[in-house]
Amino acid sequence: MKSPSEVTPTGSKTKLIESLALKQIDNIGIDEFLGEIAAWQQSGQITKKEAYKIRTFIKERSSEPYPLAENELIRELNLKIKAAAKYEV
Repeated sequence: MKSPSEVTPTGSKTKLIESLALKQIDNIGIDEFLGEIAAWQQSGQITKKEAYKIRTFIKERSSEPYPLAENELIRELNLKIKAAAKYEV
């Protein structure tokens, strides 16, 4: 069962922090946050390498179809669709 915060339950602190960060970035807007990272780099608050790593992290995670949760029901439905498609052709 999902919590009201829509964060997937996990026993890993790293995954929890990552999920929370991605949720917040989604709330802010990816383009706006990437612009903020560029501003941090230009002002010297972070290095070029740090900015690159942050941008890469955000782009990799946000391009996933379901970045915050691995939904068992969706995986099960996909398997059923593939099985049904075999018989339809």
